[in-house]
Amino acid sequence: MVNFSKIEVDLPLPAVDVDNLSTDQKYLYQMCEAINKGAVSSHLANRNPGKISHSRWLTTANRVLRLYVATETPSTQLKIITEYIIKVYAPTWFAIKTKPSCTDGSRHLFALIIKSRYLPDAIKIS
Repeated sequence: MVNFSKIEVDLPLPAVDVDNLSTDQKYLYQMCEAINKGAVSSHLANRNPGKISHSRWLTTANRVLRLYVATETPSTQLKIITEYIIKVYAPTWFAIKTKPSCTDGSRHLFALIIKSRYLPDAIKIS
């Protein structure tokens, strides 16, 4: 692993039951925590993020986070994608995981929109 810039994450920590997550889900959670702290443990660094599946955004997000912590000078695009995963995708994913009812759907969508407001105007869809 290389030195990388930490990115703050706001995961719904008390509500997430890490023991009931799949391997891919645990990996995402642990990578988000590691990037939030600015350091990856040797155990996590040696883990394989799994095969990429473009139909599963979770595995793609895991691969992007792994690439970010292993890249000495990440490109601007990699930084933007990583920041989006950390600040928007992962917190929203875990919020949906903890409250999967369709009655919470509008709350999840609203939270996703609020979390996306940090994006630069050039990236936002108008």
